[in-house]
Amino acid sequence: MTTTTAPVSRLIHAEPAPTSLLDRDLSWLAFNGRVLQEAEDQRREAASRLRFAAIVSSNLDEFYRVRVAATVAMLRESVEQAVRTRHLHRLHTITETVVHQQQRLGQVLWHEVLPALAQEGFPVGRIDDAVSSTSAQRNLARLAVLPLLAEPLCGDAPALVDLLEDQVSYLVGRSPGGILWFVGIPKDVPRFHAEASAPPIRYFIDDLARLALAERYAEVGPQQWWAIKLTRDANLSVTFEPADELELALQRAIELRRFGAPARLLIDSAMPADVVDELRQLLRIDPAYVVAGARYHNLRDLHQLAALLELRTRSVAPATTGQSVPELQRVSSVLDHIGEGDRVLHFPYHRFDVVLEALHEAARDASVRAVAITLYRVGADSPVVSVLEEIARGGKPVFAFVEVTARFDERENLEAGARLERAGVTVRRHLPNCKVHAKLLLVDRGDAPGRSVVYLSTGNFNAANALIYTDHGLFTADSEIVADVRRVFHFLQHDGDAPTLSRLLMAPHSLRQGLGALIDAEIFAAQAGLPSGIQLKLNALEDSDMIHHLLRAAREGVPVRVIVRGICRLPVDVASMPALFSARSVIDDHLEHGRIYRFHARGEDRLFLSSADWMTRNMDRRVEIAVPIYDPAVRAELLQLLLTQLADTASARELEPSMLNTRLTPAGGVRAQRAFGDWLATAGRLT
Repeated sequence: MTTTTAPVSRLIHAEPAPTSLLDRDLSWLAFNGRVLQEAEDQRREAASRLRFAAIVSSNLDEFYRVRVAATVAMLRESVEQAVRTRHLHRLHTITETVVHQQQRLGQVLWHEVLPALAQEGFPVGRIDDAVSSTSAQRNLARLAVLPLLAEPLCGDAPALVDLLEDQVSYLVGRSPGGILWFVGIPKDVPRFHAEASAPPIRYFIDDLARLALAERYAEVGPQQWWAIKLTRDANLSVTFEPADELELALQRAIELRRFGAPARLLIDSAMPADVVDELRQLLRIDPAYVVAGARYHNLRDLHQLAALLELRTRSVAPATTGQSVPELQRVSSVLDHIGEGDRVLHFPYHRFDVVLEALHEAARDASVRAVAITLYRVGADSPVVSVLEEIARGGKPVFAFVEVTARFDERENLEAGARLERAGVTVRRHLPNCKVHAKLLLVDRGDAPGRSVVYLSTGNFNAANALIYTDHGLFTADSEIVADVRRVFHFLQHDGDAPTLSRLLMAPHSLRQGLGALIDAEIFAAQAGLPSGIQLKLNALEDSDMIHHLLRAAREGVPVRVIVRGICRLPVDVASMPALFSARSVIDDHLEHGRIYRFHARGEDRLFLSSADWMTRNMDRRVEIAVPIYDPAVRAELLQLLLTQLADTASARELEPSMLNTRLTPAGGVRAQRAFGDWLATAGRLT
């Protein structure tokens, strides 16, 4: 059965035909619609559907904190009526689409997933009001939840809008005296609490809090409560000069983020209109920023419920995830083995342990002269940071570029940088006007061929993410690539002119130009009547110049095939040439994250792994790397992945200007993620 989102073809930018591109934010919402389709898919297990529902909610939160917040900021700053009207129209259309997605999410949760859980002996209850509640429910509320709740904030408090924290769900009620009360639902406690019954019935903490508050303030407080959530602008405003004040400025900005300008007021749609008006006026919120939701907010916490269900049913990941690389398990030295030929890791099919073992070996190997690494999202309690500390304390020079402006990971990255510096690592934290997004590791063992080893990845040095994201990491001792990586690290450590590279493409200096030249070569081949072709696997296809370049190639007869997980600002007229330009998105068990570029190149078949999506920020405002693949075995594995995803008929959707997320087939066929894992196992690449 095909599931669609609300039609959004009318939302295309009003640019001159035939080169109009889809709106970036609405294309992103279409991606969230694909995630929602997975929650709606009745073929999935209940825990999986819960996790996809949680991702839908989490995605929307981040979308409002970043993208909608930027639109709201422009709206506040705009003085021209025409500009304000355009921003308001976009905001209205976004809200319309989001409300539709939230309605679908509520439908699938309350009418499909949760009833199915009850039939399986895993009931999740709902408590509608205090009058109909049971004594067991009231006891659970009084004993387990009331001690967790802070004292209410009252609506007559000055500057109340500044007291409500970002992303915290609050219960709001009106007291008999007509004052609005606000009580926050704690974030760092279990969202679900179980009643001592057989089987145990689990309740949202929200409902138990309503009961506890009704009893605690029976005489003076509200007897009816509605949930709200204020989403604030999470875009940091930080001045990076002087550089020695960066850390302090960033820490201050992180603290202020909790109380940024409101971008959305999410309310319970059951809240009476007069209460909504009073609330909006009290918080000084424009009506355009109010979004009607359901009874429960922060549904990202459904991950907690999914984890409980998986523990009960002992659900496990597919058998082909988290495995070892056979030949690397048998060698005494990973670094020496890489010197004999390139190796590629595919996460989450492979374990991240191989990367950690290479680092541990660098700590033990007396021939290692230095280690350098880029860190973008290190994560909490990072094992990579721990082994870098070990290397530095062993007396070897270590350089780490820790990008502290990686959004929402700033605090962890600041802490990682401080830890590394205490261990003796040379740390740099940011380049002016440019994020370092490339994922690079250099283990320098001298200039002899095959001695020094580099690791270049599409994903972060984050062991936890390697269990969730599909990424690819190349180990190579190719002397020219090693020399290029050395030049990149010299640039990152010392600034200066852009490095001259022989093999790598590097943004913001040569990636856009290099990719443009590769596309042009395909166009020239097609014009000459020679074979041509472009295949891309990306998370986002957003940069207008690159899209128009691809569109021109397709018009000239170059077959262009793109696999895009998220944003895909397709040209409006791409539907007129399906034989030459096709786009699809694969959504399944794991979050697709790897970037692969393939060009026919008159039979040379040039293949690249990269950290860069085809977005303007990646091309022009980030340090990114694309590495060419030469080793035949590595090429074969990456080509197998591309071909499998292009053959997917089970988890792929067509990407087209209508943004309807049409599945390629109703069910069955090739399921790319699992098929590739099976291929790796059959090929002896998993053990």
